[in-house]
Amino acid sequence: MILLAISGDEAFGRACCAQLSAELGSARLRRLYLGHLPELAERVRRIRLSLPRLSDHYVTVATGVNSEEEAAEYRRLGGMVCHPYGSVSLEKNALRIRHGDVLISPSPDTPSHVLEPLDVWSEHLIQRRVQRQEARV
Repeated sequence: MILLAISGDEAFGRACCAQLSAELGSARLRRLYLGHLPELAERVRRIRLSLPRLSDHYVTVATGVNSEEEAAEYRRLGGMVCHPYGSVSLEKNALRIRHGDVLISPSPDTPSHVLEPLDVWSEHLIQRRVQRQEARV
């Protein structure tokens, strides 16, 4: 299963999901939003319960990831944490960008280091395949 955890606000996550759904099809996309839960411990617990082991044919997009604990859990489960690109994201985003994280924007008018949602999906898919090949050796 491809797991993308998008930090930032809910509207940004919806825009990214809409792009992925248009390209991949809604049958392949699962959206997970746990921001409505007030307690951090409950959100982290629900992350573990909500993520079944599906094939890489399916994409789970977790939106509204705004705490280090949530991001760490998604990373531990093999997900890619995506940070919104732009000056507004620096003010609102409490997450530190770590090695392996990416900057994401649904707009095509961004610098080359910022990826669109479909490009993030593609990068994560390639990383998963390389990891599987290395594990076989």
